[in-house]
Amino acid sequence: MPVYEYECTSCGHIFESVRPLALRDDPSACPDCESPGKRKFSVFGFRDGQYGHICAQVSSSKPSTEKPETPSTP
Repeated sequence: MPVYEYECTSCGHIFESVRPLALRDDPSACPDCESPGKRKFSVFGFRDGQYGHICAQVSSSKPSTEKPETPSTP
């Protein structure tokens, strides 16, 4: 089962929960205060596994907006 990241709507605690895909958007109880937690977008799913190659292509194909630094000579 996948691991999802949640943020508590009451205390703001960020926690993970192992849940079936069908329940991913359902609130998950906060381990600190038992209030419902809302699922957060997690970058972890894109770093590892099935979509890792897509992120690598996207990050390497972005044009750089920064100017290269020129070395200063004394």
